[in-house]
Amino acid sequence: MSTKKITTTKFYGKDLIKSLSSDIPTNPGVYKMIDSQKKIIYIGKAKNLKNRLTSYSNLHLLPRTEKMVSLINNIEWVITKDEQDALLLESDLIKHFKPRYNILLKDDKTFPFIKIDTNHPFPKITRIRSKNGTPDRNTFGPFASSSNVNESIKAVQRMFQVRSCTDNYFENRKQPCVLYQIKRCSAPCVDKISAKDYMESIKQTTFFLKGSTDNLKNELTTAMLEASKNNNFEQAIIFRERIKALSQLNSSQSILLDNHENSDFIALIEHNGFYLFKVFMFKNGHNYGSLDFPNKIQIEESQENAVSSFITQFYDNRDIPDKIYLNINLEPENTEILQTFLKTKKDKKTIITNPKTKKAQDIMDIVIRNAFESLNKYEETSQKWQKHFEDLKNFFKINKNITKIEVYDNSHLYGTFPLGAMISARIWGFEKKEYRTFHLKDESIDTRDDYAILRHTLLRRFSRMLKEKQDVPELVFIDGGKGQLNIAMQVLAELQISNIRLVAVAKGVNRNAGEETLFLDTGEELHPNKFSSTLHFIQMIRNEVHRHAVKSVAKRKLNSLTKSEIDKIPEIGSKRKKDLLNYFGSIDKVKSASIEELKKVKGISESIAKNIFNYFH
Repeated sequence: MSTKKITTTKFYGKDLIKSLSSDIPTNPGVYKMIDSQKKIIYIGKAKNLKNRLTSYSNLHLLPRTEKMVSLINNIEWVITKDEQDALLLESDLIKHFKPRYNILLKDDKTFPFIKIDTNHPFPKITRIRSKNGTPDRNTFGPFASSSNVNESIKAVQRMFQVRSCTDNYFENRKQPCVLYQIKRCSAPCVDKISAKDYMESIKQTTFFLKGSTDNLKNELTTAMLEASKNNNFEQAIIFRERIKALSQLNSSQSILLDNHENSDFIALIEHNGFYLFKVFMFKNGHNYGSLDFPNKIQIEESQENAVSSFITQFYDNRDIPDKIYLNINLEPENTEILQTFLKTKKDKKTIITNPKTKKAQDIMDIVIRNAFESLNKYEETSQKWQKHFEDLKNFFKINKNITKIEVYDNSHLYGTFPLGAMISARIWGFEKKEYRTFHLKDESIDTRDDYAILRHTLLRRFSRMLKEKQDVPELVFIDGGKGQLNIAMQVLAELQISNIRLVAVAKGVNRNAGEETLFLDTGEELHPNKFSSTLHFIQMIRNEVHRHAVKSVAKRKLNSLTKSEIDKIPEIGSKRKKDLLNYFGSIDKVKSASIEELKKVKGISESIAKNIFNYFH
């Protein structure tokens, strides 16, 4: 692998590309386009670097591509052994640099799973998250969202009445809880079911979550007939109701795959410059939910490149299925490259294909219809936000388009746990990945001094913004009045930042919504009409930063409570601390527990139990 770097300030855009045409190799590789601020704005791969790069110097480009090309001041490229290596390198570089003109996934959360926790004589069903796919045979998933997991857990509880409570809650019950009354739990906590019968329910739950519904039905039918033969009619009725519930659930599942496939269906659609990827996830033939990935892309990529970029990002740290169905056709060579890439993440080969059977095609049609519905909603929301941004531009007389807004607030709890908070909004909505909190690192600052906390927050934020060449917001709101505005103006002046409009949002005398005064860095004071849509939007984003600040303080408070005592005990790390709190429910109950009670917690040996007991006594 070899690297070539071209740096110039003489040419820009198409002229730069033309000037380099004789130097660009014809090998496969990855290229980086860099603007005059030395910031990477686009990363791409190519089978032939020369052909790909010179294509950007064509006379007729789409407007968005034309805009990107006009910003190019430097170009770097890396020659790779083949296209497979180029794909791997491109994926790593996009993930690291996050160029503004590349397709970037906004949702990188790990997926939730259902776990049957067998560390107790009466196992419970619970929800977990995992970055590395399915951790063990008692874990099922992944599901697309928490709501999908919750629906499945409710279905399990309706059919099999297994518990979902914490071990501590279980141990302290004297009477059945409400879940027993509504037939969602068999109340093993107060011996309403024998251990043998409860474990049979757990076995049936496992069958159900594995998708072995036919085997489960047969087993339930056999158990029902056996119970009836032995005149155990109450038990027979329970099995009958489980068969009935299972049949109803299967009939309500209009989207089922044959042969218990583990597959993802991915549909890519485009409209008005928006791309949207819709993913339907199937495990054991059952639909485990869907995900949307909308994107307002600023460069027109081919659909093949878009799908390639999506797959490499989406499956970077997620469970990889046995088969991926696409709604667009890939070149066989590209399909093979992607399959090889996925095999590096998973030992077993994943097949990438278009739907071939009628059943698979019917499901893909459903995915596409849902994708268009999601895209329409996304477009409507984006249009509303763009309208708000345009209104703010006119309202504050800003002479350029607003693409990013930041909002700042301070919060503390009676002088404790002070922090500064920032939220970010872009033309498609709140950008929660860009939210930040700033804990005080300067112990000399008075924790009740809002001005000092704000100054500390802004200095850290904007210093880092300059250092990392991050996107600078055109508009910044500060929760407060003239004093807070002056602090913000001083910070920007010190850092020599002059292209940001600062606005302080002060509540009225009675602190009622609708009575706000807006203090501008131009010296103006504005009093918007309380029915103004612009004021309502400002109130909304101010409330969002306030919510973020208060939530962050509460989280710090909670962390301090769980950290203050247990963390000081020798041999107690984060996992054992979590196990102790999950088992006992509170620090006070850990304090009062005997050595024998402490030993019941997984991972707590007798010697560690004695350490914990001696520490508190």
